[in-house]
Amino acid sequence: MTDAIRPEVVTFVHALLSDLIHDTTTIPTDWVHKDGRPMSDHEREVLGSCTRPELQAVQRLSKAHQAFMDQEKIDLDRVEALCAPYFALLPDGAVMGEVIALMPEAERDELVELMDRLTLKDRLGEQPTA
Repeated sequence: MTDAIRPEVVTFVHALLSDLIHDTTTIPTDWVHKDGRPMSDHEREVLGSCTRPELQAVQRLSKAHQAFMDQEKIDLDRVEALCAPYFALLPDGAVMGEVIALMPEAERDELVELMDRLTLKDRLGEQPTA
C-alpha cells in the first residue's frame, strides 16, 4: 500500500463532504446532499477509496478553506466599515463609484487592496488595481 496522495481525490472528497448532511445516526455512505439528493455510486466509490493520508490532506484543505473564509468575512466587514459613512452622506440608491469618489486617498487605497484580495487578484498573480 502506498502513501501517495491523489490530489483529485482530495479535492473531490473535500467538496463532497462540504455538501453532505453529516447524519451521525447513519453510516457515511448513506448521507445525503444538502439538497436532499442521495450520494451517487461514483461519490460512494471515491469516498470509499480515500486513504488515510488523503483524509489527512482533506482535513488540511478544510482548515485552509476555513481560514480563507474567516479572512474573507474580516475583509467584507472592513469594506462595509470603510464605505458606510460615505453611503450615509449619499441618497438611497447610491453606488460604490460615488462612495469611492468621496473617500480620501488612504481609505480608497485600503478599499482597493481589500477588493483585490476579495476578488483573488493577488492570489492569481495579477497586479493590484491601484
